[in-house]
Amino acid sequence: MFYVPKEDRDFMRFFWFQGNKPNEDLVEYRALVHIFANRPSPAVATFALRVACRGQKASCLARTFVKDHFYVDDGLGTAHSEGEAINKLREARRILAKFNLRLHKIASNKTNVMAAFPDSEVAEEIKDLWPQDHHGQGTLGMTWNLREDRLSVTTSIPDWPFTRRRVVGTVNAPYDNI
Repeated sequence: MFYVPKEDRDFMRFFWFQGNKPNEDLVEYRALVHIFANRPSPAVATFALRVACRGQKASCLARTFVKDHFYVDDGLGTAHSEGEAINKLREARRILAKFNLRLHKIASNKTNVMAAFPDSEVAEEIKDLWPQDHHGQGTLGMTWNLREDRLSVTTSIPDWPFTRRRVVGTVNAPYDNI
């Protein structure tokens, strides 16, 4: 989660059309935290991660992971080996820590990778169950089956009238909680 200090919130401005009508005048909005229900915009999160990577002396893999493999504040990446995964995550955590950003909720399908990090940094849903009983981890609107290393999207078709709007809503539903 990204927080903007109260004294800096006045600098967080954007413009939008009066009444959400493109043919109306632009209106200036300032209190970003109130407009987005106390949640910063995804663009702010993405920008903060990219700024954190600038000029950092870290492995290219760690910088690329932070810069290119995050959606808002969820990262999803791969590695050729357990050692590479551990090093990439350690370096990424070091990069982000310099900006007071905490990379946590770490999940992996390899027990050695999970064991390389303190329990406080492992995904809560996994640490009490791993490795015996846990099978699925939610990530980026999908379920990652740790045992089979498989991603899946689960959706249901609600009993709604068949309209274009409802079809689009149903298709996009799995991504609503990203």
